[in-house]
Amino acid sequence: MRPIVLAAAMSIALPAAALAGPASNAVKFFYAPVKFEADAKYRDRFTDPVTKLFELNDKAQKEKPDEVSCIDFDPGLDAQDFDQKTVTKTLKLAETVDGDTAEVTATFSLFPEGDDSKREMVWSLKKVDGKWKVADITSKTNNWTLSALECLPAPRRSDAVLRRLVVALSTLSMLAAGLNGGASAQGLFGAPPKASSGDNAPADDTSPPPEGTPAPGTKSAEPPPPAPVLPGSPTAVVKPFYEHLGLELDPAQRKNFIDPAKTVLDKSDALRASGQGECLDPNMALDNADYDKLAVDKSLRTIEAVNGDEAKVVVAFVVEGHQHRLEWKLKKVGGAWKITDLLSVTGEWALSQYQCE
Repeated sequence: MRPIVLAAAMSIALPAAALAGPASNAVKFFYAPVKFEADAKYRDRFTDPVTKLFELNDKAQKEKPDEVSCIDFDPGLDAQDFDQKTVTKTLKLAETVDGDTAEVTATFSLFPEGDDSKREMVWSLKKVDGKWKVADITSKTNNWTLSALECLPAPRRSDAVLRRLVVALSTLSMLAAGLNGGASAQGLFGAPPKASSGDNAPADDTSPPPEGTPAPGTKSAEPPPPAPVLPGSPTAVVKPFYEHLGLELDPAQRKNFIDPAKTVLDKSDALRASGQGECLDPNMALDNADYDKLAVDKSLRTIEAVNGDEAKVVVAFVVEGHQHRLEWKLKKVGGAWKITDLLSVTGEWALSQYQCE
């Protein structure tokens, strides 16, 4: 009989990563910070039987892209709503390995209060080509297994999707407020649309058009190109990360970072050097999207908001028809702008929330 190795969670409160073995690292990836398991960009981290459900979910999304498909909740959380800080603080992992199969039990709370927010999830894994891949997820709390769920389209947008929209709109509102305070926009937002025929303009208005208005039938002028990036500006610090893939993981670039981002990146370096694998995705600046330099260069737009010694640079671009929006936070130290954090508005993650232990 093959030996069974048990890595049990200790009773004292320690970060989950401190208890994690190789199989647990494959699970921890989806909690620190929380990621949507059904996202196609994580498909190489899964194997049968759960991939069959994911394939049906992908097919449903392609057939009806404007509707929520089969999986309208976060399987790893057994929920739609959660508090990231609480999940990170309470997460404990217990790993049982039997040859090329393993089970990782994740226990955590979704929110600081309430017994109904406690979760116990069992992740089944298989070793494929030397790497641990997730084969299934089971909720011990609510008694279901992901691969056994039917692929039925949701009748309307889920709360999770609406929450993403609220996050995006809230971010835009804050940026707009920052712009009113003197930020410089570089093409992230287009010019306001022309008044439609349904506007309340007098029907018999024969006043001449404003000076400079193109005559009817003439081609509208092309929008102006993005404003040049000023040397030493926050945008100038961020832009190189979109010219060279994975630059944020290069130790030589660490001089451009300060805490909390720097600590996470340094721990990621240490984890890689120990041979335990990667903690961070290699293209975080691209929101973990496939790298297409031509598409990024063509669609990349930035907007910069500066408030004293603090700044935000929001980057928007399109890859394979998918819009991505990220926010870089910076702080001026010794007269130079340093990156303190990187957040994805579309993916709902933050670099500072990763646990690279």
